[in-house]
Amino acid sequence: MKVRRSTVVALVVLGSLAVGCVDSGAPPLPVVTTGSDTTPRPVNTDDPTVETSDLSPETSPPETSPPETSSPETSSPETSSPETASPVTTAVPVRLADPIIVRGADVPPSLVELARFVEDTRGHPFLRPVTVELVADDRFEELIVDSFGGPALEALQEQYELMVLIGLLPEGIDFVDLVRISDSESIIGFYVPGTDTLHLRGAELTSFVSMVAVHELTHALDDQWFDLAPERHDDDADRAFALAALAEGSATWVEEQWIAGRSIDERVEIRRAGEELWVGAVEADWPVSAIEIGEDVYSLGSSFVVAMPDDDVAASLDVAFTDRPDSTEQLLHPSRYRAGDVPIDVATPDHVGVVVAEGTIGELLLVELLSAAVSPATAREAGEGWGGDRYVVVDDGARRCLVLEVRTDTGLDEVELAAATGRWAARQPDATVTRDDGTVRVVSCRDAMTS
Repeated sequence: MKVRRSTVVALVVLGSLAVGCVDSGAPPLPVVTTGSDTTPRPVNTDDPTVETSDLSPETSPPETSPPETSSPETSSPETSSPETASPVTTAVPVRLADPIIVRGADVPPSLVELARFVEDTRGHPFLRPVTVELVADDRFEELIVDSFGGPALEALQEQYELMVLIGLLPEGIDFVDLVRISDSESIIGFYVPGTDTLHLRGAELTSFVSMVAVHELTHALDDQWFDLAPERHDDDADRAFALAALAEGSATWVEEQWIAGRSIDERVEIRRAGEELWVGAVEADWPVSAIEIGEDVYSLGSSFVVAMPDDDVAASLDVAFTDRPDSTEQLLHPSRYRAGDVPIDVATPDHVGVVVAEGTIGELLLVELLSAAVSPATAREAGEGWGGDRYVVVDDGARRCLVLEVRTDTGLDEVELAAATGRWAARQPDATVTRDDGTVRVVSCRDAMTS
């Protein structure tokens, strides 16, 4: 069963995962869950109430290390992704005696059982104990609200401007407040990559909260073995989204295996709790386009996992985390990932004005952009010609402008993309589209936004 997630995850595609990492001294970014949603937020996890275990030799983390790749000659076609990928050899699965530490309370046996389920399903032991905090509603909302500031606030404003310039959000809304409200009402849990720490809303492990715990514990285990944090100084939002989707695909797959073993009553409880979250997200008046993008991080991640070999999904996930997808194009077309079809490197477009943001949109967001002007089928067909892109948002003193250049795979792709983006540009206040030698250039301007 799939639970509808919060629309706030739409931010991921615009670079939340990457933008927050520009400063190498920035805090780790949590993976938050609204059912199982992913939106990075810096969260202060320094808390003197954290209980630490006096680890004896018997309970100390085992001398294990993340998996290493073997030589290409031993590669198995059933588990490899691109032809250049090597299979992953895992360490002997030595389990920690105490995989969970709970802040301010004894460890519920059921939480340990969930951790063991995650280990069994993903095929790896936890390398270090994971600290779990069960937080009351009011305190949990405080954690979310307190996370809005500094780099996170700047990233939200940049994302809002980009969404307006591509026509996916209206001008004049209090975007930061909308996200803040949505987050505080709908997030159920979040995991912080690199800290072995996750927070869960509520003092009781209901069936729904247990499902969230399974999802977040999977993030924790994957992070310990494969490092879920995007590379610092990486402004490629499309690649960051691909990593987020892969992580969500892995966690959702484990979550679904857990749900399959629940009773009918438990499944009904989980469904009802998820539907209540979804109603709250819809009532927040998010645009449909933003809702769709928010769903994509889960749906694309899950479909990418479904396309993996059925005989050993866990091993295939290991390979994918080792040789990660480089773009949403590879998520939308898993065969291109397996073929090693990487994005074309596109230089920063020529522009006039001060650059306030720069990055890569990718095929996914390009299709969403086009869907505002053409049929979904036409948008998908035009988007399939995406080979690589680069954009800048510039300020010339009076206006903010998006300058986007997309390289296409073929001349026919160029013609189709130019036609579709031309129809999109006709619906914008001030936008033009030109094409030249395999490149489609889009410029979209608006008066400088003050909100």
